[in-house]
Amino acid sequence: MSDEEAAQTIKDMEAGEAAKILEEISNEKAARILELIEIERAIGILKNLSDLKASVIFEVMQIEKAAELLQEMWEIGLHNKTLTILCEISAGNVTAIFLKVEIGLAAMTLEAMVDLNVTRGADIIKNAASMNLTKTAKIVENMQTEEAAQLIIELSRRKD
Repeated sequence: MSDEEAAQTIKDMEAGEAAKILEEISNEKAARILELIEIERAIGILKNLSDLKASVIFEVMQIEKAAELLQEMWEIGLHNKTLTILCEISAGNVTAIFLKVEIGLAAMTLEAMVDLNVTRGADIIKNAASMNLTKTAKIVENMQTEEAAQLIIELSRRKD
């Protein structure tokens, strides 16, 4: 079955049933299918996927679509699922996603990540600064003072 046919079939199913199917297919195929489905429907399915499967799908998904999905997930209040995914995928992909989403959203999400794992947040900021220093500075500038300070302290402790 082609990706387009699979997406059409999945789109017409109940979200929980669609998630069960995506759990069983390859991560690459699942990512391609979700990329073809409208955002709201894809999020409905993602909510029903295991955290591990959702994270692995995001790891192989096109960055633009991953950023769009995660931004919408955060905005509709799926903070825990969003943070779980962001903590599980590679720092490089998280960095690329942060540089694609709105600055305010990146700042809020990074604040929450710092509260969970300051080392991970520092890795992301370091990667982001090497890719787009101006946007990274704006993200940190839009963060709450305490979390921004934690990041700066963590980065200052590093020898590299």
